[in-house]
Amino acid sequence: MNPEKKEKVFCDGLMFKRPREGAPEYIKGSVSIKVDDFVMFLKKHNNNGWVNCDLKESASTKKLYFELNTWKPNDEAKPLPSELSGEEKAEIVRMKEQDKANMEATKAYETMANGDIDVNNIPF
Repeated sequence: MNPEKKEKVFCDGLMFKRPREGAPEYIKGSVSIKVDDFVMFLKKHNNNGWVNCDLKESASTKKLYFELNTWKPNDEAKPLPSELSGEEKAEIVRMKEQDKANMEATKAYETMANGDIDVNNIPF
């Protein structure tokens, strides 16, 4: 057993329910919130304005439940930008350029969709 394994922290005031019998296929379930309990839970576990919960299934009962996600990245495992290889740096530059091109294409599409067509902005 993992000696660093933490005790489960269930998300107080938050419950997941499977769809009722006969529900449409697109209904995957519902979330019920007991406001007072959940607000206290959120305040207790607030991490820079965020609380992450995982939806899990009990191995024995198959019931679904929410558990507090306490995972934090291991800063030691991440290479610092100065430690990246030339290939990794080139990949980051390529990804940033692709993001910029995608944003420009999206902007041009939105302009066309609004009826403000500028032939100089058509991405093809």
